[in-house]
Amino acid sequence: MKKDPRELRLRIAVEDLCEILDRLQDRHQQLCRVLHDKEKALTEVALEDLDECRVAEEDLLKEVIDEEKERMLVTEEIGDLLDHDEPIAIRVSEMLPHLDDDLAEQLVARRQSICATAEKLQSQNRVNRALLEHSLGHVQVFLDQVVTEQLQNGTYNQLGNQAESAGGSFLMDRRG
Repeated sequence: MKKDPRELRLRIAVEDLCEILDRLQDRHQQLCRVLHDKEKALTEVALEDLDECRVAEEDLLKEVIDEEKERMLVTEEIGDLLDHDEPIAIRVSEMLPHLDDDLAEQLVARRQSICATAEKLQSQNRVNRALLEHSLGHVQVFLDQVVTEQLQNGTYNQLGNQAESAGGSFLMDRRG
């Protein structure tokens, strides 16, 4: 008994989608590790490590974007094959009734795995955002103290001696 060519195309497209979701899951897990390393760098104020994390995060995000483009193309193809009103917006739950049990289980497992990892990413992002806001608060307090002292005590020259005139800018990096 031969399968309908449309069913075969659907199966291949869903298998492709599963492979893309596997790659996305891998990238998301890598991103979780980088964000965890970023948290450590933020708490230890390790600027070199923080810069390495930033570069790794940017690279991974570019890869995620590329995989998402692929996912959208395959998803739209599946939507077309299933005559969905808006093929690009078809959801996994709308695909499942058209798939055999084995393929449906694979797709559901991947969706659940990505959802769990997305929750971890969201949580880690919240932690890192709070650490950054805390650090910026410390910088702001420090700068406020410097400005307040400078306004109260006058200005200082490059040697640390009190300058003759209080005019001019402050908090400037002057390199000669």
